[in-house]
This record gives sequence, structure tokens and C-alpha cells, in this order.
Amino acid sequence: MRKEEVITMSPRLDDELIVSLFKKYLNPDETKLYYVYGEQESPGWLQALAIFVTYLFAFAFSKKRYLVGLTDRRLLVLEVSSSYEDRGILPLTLADLKDVRVEDSPKEKKIHLNLVAGRRYEIKVKKELPTVKKQGENLEKIERYFRDFVID
Repeated sequence: MRKEEVITMSPRLDDELIVSLFKKYLNPDETKLYYVYGEQESPGWLQALAIFVTYLFAFAFSKKRYLVGLTDRRLLVLEVSSSYEDRGILPLTLADLKDVRVEDSPKEKKIHLNLVAGRRYEIKVKKELPTVKKQGENLEKIERYFRDFVID
């Protein structure tokens, strides 16, 4: 008798999955959601250490994955696993933000978030993702919002 193998596949990152992950965090009065997928690499010294320990360690800890969502009320930074499972959210109001900058390059943009509490995020966001149809459009809207908005 042969045992059947069950192969589970990670969900595909697409617009529907992203909206479903954010849905439980949205307030009823938040009517707009602009979202993008991005990654934050670990510091170089941590990557080097990880490579010396094992390749698996290097892969698992070399980057963090985020979904960044802008609503008409808040900025939501949702950390996800490599299989896009929710690992926790950081809901930010404008009062929580000390500085926001968007750096441009040919294939990606880097969103720099400096929080009043002292924490910093540098999230690399590709301008286009084949499976996330609204990535480019939403990235432009998020960038425009922070370019036109002055934080005191």
C-alpha cells in the first residue's frame, strides 16, 4: 500500500489575498485602502552572520516582508511570513510619524518611515508585481499622499 502525499502550497500573493489580510484591521469609517507589498532586508552584519551559520538561517532571516496599507485615516504596516500569513500589524496615525520619505530607483521605490517613538522602517517596494495588479497604481497614490503632506 502506498501512502498518499499531501502537498500544500503557499497562497499566491494577489490583490484579493492582500485585501483579506487587511480587512480585519480596517475600521468601518475607513473607506479607502491603497496597499503595496515590500521587503526590508536585515542589516548587512546579520546577513553575513546568517550565511556563516547555515543557508537556511540566511534565507529565513535575511528579510522581513510587509504589506503597507494607506487608508483615509491611518497607515498600516502588516508583517507577513514567507507564506503570507499575518505576523502582526503596526497601525499608525499621522501623529505617530516623524518623517516619511520615498526614494525612487528604476525598478523599485524605498519607503522610509521614521516614527516618533524612534523606530525606523526602510521598505523596498517593487513598482510592478505580476500577481498584484494594483501595486504600481497604489504605490503612486501612497507616494503622492506623503509627498503632498507635510508632517509637523
